Amino acid sequence: MQKSLQSVLIRPIAALAALLTSAALLAQALAPVRSMEGVTEYQLPNGLQVLLAPNDLQPRTYINLVVKAGSAVEGRGEGGMAHLLEHMVFKGTPTTPDPMRAFTERSLSYNGTTNADRTNYFASMSPNPAHVQWYLGWLADAMSNSTIRKADLDSEMTVVRNEFERASSSVGRAVYEARMALTFPNHGYGRPTIGNLSDIENVPIERLQAFYKTWYRPDNMTLVVTGRFDAPATLAHVTSVFGALPKPAEPLPINYTREPVQQGVRGASIRRVGGQTMTLIGWRGAPTAHRDDAVLDVLAHALANSASGRFSTAINQTDLGTNVSVNHAAMKDYGVFNVGVQLAGQDKLDAVQTLLLSHTTHLAQKGVTAEELVRAQVFFASRRDSQKNSAESFGSSLAEAAAMGDWRLGFWHADNVANVTIADTQRAASQYLVDDNRVRVSYIPTLAAVRAPEALPTALGEYVAQGSVTAQTRSAGAGAQIKLERFEANAAQLDARTVRAVLPVGARMALIARPAAGDAIQGTLRIMWGNQETLRGQWATSLMGSLLLRGTATRSQQQLEDALNTLQSTMAVQSNVYGLTINFKSTRQHWPAFAALMHDVLRNPSFKEGTFNTWKKQLIATWQAGRDAPETLSATAVNRALFAYDPQDARYQPSNEEAIVLMNALTLSELKAFWAQFVGASVAQFAAVGALDAPQLQQDVSKLLGDWPTLGGASAVQRLASPLSNYAAQRRMIATPDKPSATYRKVHTLAADPLSRSGMALQLANAIIGVSSSSRIYTRLRKEAGLTYGTNSRLDGNEVDQVALFTIQGTVAPHNSARFETALNEVMQEIQTSGLTQAELSLAKQIAAERTQAGRDNDVTVAAILANNEYRSRNAEQRDFAYGDRLSEMLQSITLDELNAAAKRLVTPSNAVVVLTGDFK
Repeated sequence: MQKSLQSVLIRPIAALAALLTSAALLAQALAPVRSMEGVTEYQLPNGLQVLLAPNDLQPRTYINLVVKAGSAVEGRGEGGMAHLLEHMVFKGTPTTPDPMRAFTERSLSYNGTTNADRTNYFASMSPNPAHVQWYLGWLADAMSNSTIRKADLDSEMTVVRNEFERASSSVGRAVYEARMALTFPNHGYGRPTIGNLSDIENVPIERLQAFYKTWYRPDNMTLVVTGRFDAPATLAHVTSVFGALPKPAEPLPINYTREPVQQGVRGASIRRVGGQTMTLIGWRGAPTAHRDDAVLDVLAHALANSASGRFSTAINQTDLGTNVSVNHAAMKDYGVFNVGVQLAGQDKLDAVQTLLLSHTTHLAQKGVTAEELVRAQVFFASRRDSQKNSAESFGSSLAEAAAMGDWRLGFWHADNVANVTIADTQRAASQYLVDDNRVRVSYIPTLAAVRAPEALPTALGEYVAQGSVTAQTRSAGAGAQIKLERFEANAAQLDARTVRAVLPVGARMALIARPAAGDAIQGTLRIMWGNQETLRGQWATSLMGSLLLRGTATRSQQQLEDALNTLQSTMAVQSNVYGLTINFKSTRQHWPAFAALMHDVLRNPSFKEGTFNTWKKQLIATWQAGRDAPETLSATAVNRALFAYDPQDARYQPSNEEAIVLMNALTLSELKAFWAQFVGASVAQFAAVGALDAPQLQQDVSKLLGDWPTLGGASAVQRLASPLSNYAAQRRMIATPDKPSATYRKVHTLAADPLSRSGMALQLANAIIGVSSSSRIYTRLRKEAGLTYGTNSRLDGNEVDQVALFTIQGTVAPHNSARFETALNEVMQEIQTSGLTQAELSLAKQIAAERTQAGRDNDVTVAAILANNEYRSRNAEQRDFAYGDRLSEMLQSITLDELNAAAKRLVTPSNAVVVLTGDFK
């Protein structure tokens, strides 16, 4: 490509004349693509777009070549590359090694600029045909043959760095760049065109050359010539010099990134030494190719860009600030509406914003006045006429419009402004100038800037060499090995090591001492409370746990947290309608102190007014935030459909709105009364596993629970049942506006004993249907159809109530919800018709056995099993790990026929509740 163009430029005069004659013939054969208001468009076979707008009344000729690639197309590590390449193009080609000298010799007024959407190269000159042809030839040469050498990059670096530093010194620029970063965190518009200093200084020459090759191609360029020139001769010369540039075979890259709609106010502040406090308040607007670009321009003019601008006038009549500027800057993909104010002081920030929002609110309600509209329309029409009367201004506007997508956009904008109505301005203000679309960046001068250090990584070898003796010793392996006694976690070993006790108050305890890394002790304490009658109206039972770790009578919340950290221990408290659960972890060394701390938490809760009020506010805020969440609405709807409890029943699940009302009415005295009436250890299970001293733990647990009876004793505590309910099959769709993800949930109940053969078969069937990433529904809906990020099934069995709850759930894009449900139903139909396979059954059994063993190797799981066994044993049922082995053996004996009978029960319910939540508009 380079050789062919160079040969064009150095051929003998006769040959060149022949070539130009051929080009002239080709130019004559080029039919105009379109014309408008004195501008004619042509397109060369290689894709170059040419715009000619001759005007003999102009004293000069203006030429502008636009490359439709700016900072928005830069990749990671390429910050500022488009602008840097603009500089490099002026470093020359093999045939024009010093273009700037050549410009000077021809008295050309030249430059190049880069923004987010484009890079352009332009010059204004006397209407000398030789100068015009030479500059066109240089442009063609520079667009394909620029040397882009490492030596030139090194020499130009100081120039670009200085430009960067000058830009960085500008407070206004810093504020604007912060504003763009807040508005466009994903799109390239959020990156400054000037770039990132480390990228500018370190970009490899190869990446710069690749950027040049990718984007500098004729089908990505528009050439504009305006002013005084000979149109046919110029077109012939353009065809000659640019026609030699080949069109690459590979297609242009597509910049497909879109910025999600903003969902709330965003803000930032910049602090530097000196300068004046200023603020920029902005909203995302409309792109150039959108009618609302004109409407937003009218709104900007009404606010400030006339002597009677309503916002600028209001500012000037106060002591809040001065120098108001308002504009709507439309770009190719988006626009930004900006309001800038120099403030009289930092304390004026909120007042200025409040004043501005009062005006935008009024515009959203009423729009501009008839007088303001006419004034804006006259202003833009006058500016357009003035622009057309200057070759430079008119050519520049055509080039910018071409970079935005179509050179006619400027003409259409003028027409759109002329057709704006008051109703248009009211609509645009109400749609764009809203809180969720707003950003605010403020510059706050300071007497002394305090900056965080830039902590650069040390070369690894040097860093290691500087390490401490301890670190070096550790790296050599000293102290790295921890030897543990071998322990085979089978049923026989676990049962042999289990120590059980029943405290006089009724609490039951089970301990297993076995080796643990770090001498850890892990366990659980479950305290059960109330019964169906006594708990009526006690809706806050599920909330008690979240209050318990907020301090005790002797420790503040901070002191409690500090104590836990000092003891290398953790304590997590949860509660529900059945009671209170504390899961804990400590060490053999710290256990005595931790036991005392647990005693303080349980026996001396603070329940202080201030703590209680803060707890209420935080819970209410959480419910308010989640009351329209698809998951919350779905779960509530399913619960209400399956279990028709009355609002006074403790098992009733209030909606977030109901919970807020109930919480606002809850008093501290009611909470204290609940604790006094219901909380005690008459029905409690304590289990601990790990490097424990069993006699020591028995003593400590006796102190913790032994003298703490429940009011009314064990007879006052009876687990609330959840029997099989009689409900009708139903389907609900709940609209959740502005939520981009929908939630699908399908649930039904069935009679089942999870510890029977049929119950075991149900567990295996569920595992195959939807538990793992190899399950039926996950494979079809996620792997094959790509309809969901996540989908699964679950089976919640209750051995006490002999009820199972089968749930299929998943997230999906609202517009794909029908496809999701269709694919799911197809899977269910396949299971019913063809059944599950022997291979699936074998794999499910294998996984079940592995999970059983993994649970026995895990102290947390073993502690939970111990606690559950103790709960069942209080009813004279002997539960141990050998019992678990018998259940496992039963599961491993399930046949394929039993499996498929269970699967059909799961996939063909007659009482399914389906709830779909999402923004289905």
